[in-house]
Amino acid sequence: MNFFAARMLRTVCALGLLALAVDNAQAVVITDFGVDVATKRYAIDASRSSLTFNPGAVVFGNPAAEAEIYQLSGFFDVTFEHYWWDYQVEGSASQDVQTYSSDWIRLAKPDVMANGTALPANFAFPAYFIGMIGSNEFAGDNLVCTMPLGPNASCSGSSNGPFPSLAGHLSANAISFDGSQPYPEGSLFSGYTYHIEASVVPLPAAFWLFASGLGVVLLRGKWR
Repeated sequence: MNFFAARMLRTVCALGLLALAVDNAQAVVITDFGVDVATKRYAIDASRSSLTFNPGAVVFGNPAAEAEIYQLSGFFDVTFEHYWWDYQVEGSASQDVQTYSSDWIRLAKPDVMANGTALPANFAFPAYFIGMIGSNEFAGDNLVCTMPLGPNASCSGSSNGPFPSLAGHLSANAISFDGSQPYPEGSLFSGYTYHIEASVVPLPAAFWLFASGLGVVLLRGKWR
């Protein structure tokens, strides 16, 4: 799925949920809720990852400024967040508890370099909510309504001009995504685009040795 198709699908899904909430005049009562979280560390493939600054603006009488391309390297975390709500619909024929859930990811703890040094000061590594679309595709942006919403909530908002966003793909041990960040935010002419490919950092052997030892201790304790 390409970047713009993923963003459009995300928008259509959000509008569908909002319409459902508006059409349902019966009160939704939340009986329980929670979030299940897991985190993986990823290493960026420097040979396949880049950040590009597009100047955009053209000054009359001067040659157009060339794009600046940076090779990206380093690490970042991906936090997998499964939000769920148990609820009942008051006034419905059935008072059975139902469950609504949504899955999100967030990028965190970036230790990322551009051409072997710090990232450009005016580029922010994405930290907003990113919604899963099915089991492997995802898309997100920094708009106010891009966040987990329960079955008793809705959100509306707008943006003036372009806004930071990204879309990508997950596999068992890898992630790849393309994104953009206007600079300054809302600019129609200049900003950053990026492509990142990364793979899961394996846990060190010492961790598995500790985990197996802990398992033996717990097993012995159980049989005492």
